[in-house]
Amino acid sequence: MSSFSQTHNDPEAGGSSAPGQNVRLRVVLSVVVLAAGMLVWLFGIVRVVPFPVKVGGAGMLLLLCVGFVFTGRPAFARLLTVLLACFVAVLLFDSALRIIHPKVIYFRAHETLVREWPPLPRLIRYAPNARYTGRVFGDLGAFSKDPSIREYREMVFQTDDRGFRNEPERLRPPYDLVVLGDSFGVGIGTTQEATWSRQLADRYGLSVINLSMPGDPRRLLVNFLIEKDRVPMGPDAVLLLALFSGNDLQEVKDPRSLIPHLTTLNRVEQAQVMLRNFQRRSPIHILIRRWIPSQVKVMARQQVEIRPFVDGRPMAFYKPYLATTALGPDQVRSHENVENLRNLIADFKRVCDVMDTRLKVVLFPAKSEVYRWVVRKAAPWSSSPSPSGLSVVVSAQCAKLGVPFLDLKPDLIRRSKTIWESQGQLLWYRDDTHPNPAGHAAAAELIYSALIQQPGDDR
Repeated sequence: MSSFSQTHNDPEAGGSSAPGQNVRLRVVLSVVVLAAGMLVWLFGIVRVVPFPVKVGGAGMLLLLCVGFVFTGRPAFARLLTVLLACFVAVLLFDSALRIIHPKVIYFRAHETLVREWPPLPRLIRYAPNARYTGRVFGDLGAFSKDPSIREYREMVFQTDDRGFRNEPERLRPPYDLVVLGDSFGVGIGTTQEATWSRQLADRYGLSVINLSMPGDPRRLLVNFLIEKDRVPMGPDAVLLLALFSGNDLQEVKDPRSLIPHLTTLNRVEQAQVMLRNFQRRSPIHILIRRWIPSQVKVMARQQVEIRPFVDGRPMAFYKPYLATTALGPDQVRSHENVENLRNLIADFKRVCDVMDTRLKVVLFPAKSEVYRWVVRKAAPWSSSPSPSGLSVVVSAQCAKLGVPFLDLKPDLIRRSKTIWESQGQLLWYRDDTHPNPAGHAAAAELIYSALIQQPGDDR
């Protein structure tokens, strides 16, 4: 018979103190099991479980513990011991994966490091003072689930103390250039030293800070307003707003709609955000979600278009970008978000005027614009350099505000041919929506010569 269920009539139990000791032992085991179950919840391991099932499971565990404390049945003791062993094993496995093998869970640095920013969870930042090194592949390679199209490369991804992609030791205020963009500004998919913002610093001797962050472009303005007092700028500094033709029009919301949510959270609320970030990064939770079939996963695979390049090797494209970049000027002007985009540029211009800083805007094309001939199975290098509908609208808004504007599409189309014929290189990764180091180098050169270089500057 289990020691937890011995009665006070057992002469081997040590006399009259045995019943109290047994109850205490049963209470201890029950509390330990409940605490382990709570840790499983705190770690986020059961996030994938529906809420009613979690409540029901917690209730059953509590009833089991209460029943064991009052009855001391050996069957309850054995069941609780098994549950405790399972809880401990799961927690140890989850902890080990978090510490030792995060790269097994995530296919690139962005997913590994991005999280809600505790002071203002409507914003996202990367983990501060982080350094990621590892072998990664592109987003389209992940969406398609086809290993044959993956283009593996080594990645270094480093962040500063505010959670932006900067190397702290390279920051040299006051700054000549402040970069604000989405994933194209961050340089997702490309190692740190090859990003276009880093190349502007290395090749042209500029002091650059990158405040880019993926997602809704309105957050760029909010992030800059939060950080501007920590970003001293030189007398001829440029604030460069980097837009992307693939999804910025679809994602931009009214910047003013964020105002009600810009109250800094107190410490308790920030702790709740940090717990949520911690739970979302449970490796077990992520692996379970990957194994569970879902319509979202099916749709993600269906959004990838794969075409052979001139060398016969596959090149992947993102279908939604094929549609958004095909919109004409009139379709863009009638889009529900076009005023939000215009307001965003105007708001940046007003902020820069107050700060006596120059605003300039650059538009990055989608991969499917530069290599549209590949998608359409047309004659090689026949992509049209004509501006997209978004480019026409953004150019008009910039002209109205007196803001210099650069559309990279025509020059990148021309360079895509010359760099292939001279070096056998592409400007984009085959398995990614983002440019490769050659594409970043071309963008850096074009941005410097068209938007930053001063008269008489021959760097």
